[in-house]
Amino acid sequence: MSLPPTLKTEKTLPDGPPLARDPDDSQIRAEQTQLLMKGVQASIPASLAVAAVMSYIQWPLIEHAVVITWFCAIVLVNLLRWAMALIYFKTREETGTEAKWLLRFTAGTAVAGAVWGLGAWMLYPPDDVAHQAFQGILVAGLTAGAVTSLSASMSATLAFLSLSVLPLAARFLSSGDEVISALGLLTIVFLGITVTGARRINANIIQNVRLRLQSSTQVAALRESEEQSRKLSMVAARTDNAVIITDNAGQIEWVNDAFTRITGYALPEVLGRTPGSVLQGPETAAQAVQRMRGKLRRGQGFEEA
Repeated sequence: MSLPPTLKTEKTLPDGPPLARDPDDSQIRAEQTQLLMKGVQASIPASLAVAAVMSYIQWPLIEHAVVITWFCAIVLVNLLRWAMALIYFKTREETGTEAKWLLRFTAGTAVAGAVWGLGAWMLYPPDDVAHQAFQGILVAGLTAGAVTSLSASMSATLAFLSLSVLPLAARFLSSGDEVISALGLLTIVFLGITVTGARRINANIIQNVRLRLQSSTQVAALRESEEQSRKLSMVAARTDNAVIITDNAGQIEWVNDAFTRITGYALPEVLGRTPGSVLQGPETAAQAVQRMRGKLRRGQGFEEA
């Protein structure tokens, strides 16, 4: 048996799904920024509520103009951050702006932390231990909640935590009271523990973002591969030439109708066999067989015209 003059063979791609491309830094920054901006929208009501509570509790002990000025500053900063998030979500489709938006977010967060730290300093009641402790608890709760919305960026997290907590710790340490000074030390320890926890959360967030981007890339690659395979099957099924598709081991996985018409072999008869075992006969030219084997080993198509 000799090779039919119209025979074509084609080797398949390697088994398994396409490998996912590792996402680049700009993609990760874009995902980080989106998470952070969503966190802004969710955290602003809580921030304003905490500011209102602090202003109300310290109102009888602190000069009213100071309390009003600080509360207005908190409202203004939060409104500006809210406006920034709105602008971001309207323009985020623009490419190449991820780093700028992340920088803007970090700067806005630093300003918010500074205003909170200023409030902890200005609204500190020097002669009322109960109110001092309450202020410490309030700031601790604020920073713990901030970690949830800021941990996608360690630079923003560190800026907010340090600027909001350290002024209060300084107030505690400079009080001259042994118990309050100890509270200042505990505040610094709390800051360190919070930063450590934020680092772990940040690492998990970045890893999850990376895996999700890789998964999206792999799904897109699989869809493209399936579409290419569908088009190949359509072309191979309609051609008058005999077409064989083999796996990595060189065993036949599929043949078209033209192959069956030319050779007389149906797909069930040749499935799992090598093309040579089906097509090679006493009259087959040795050079043609060698060319076909070489092409298949290199994963290339073969045509004997």
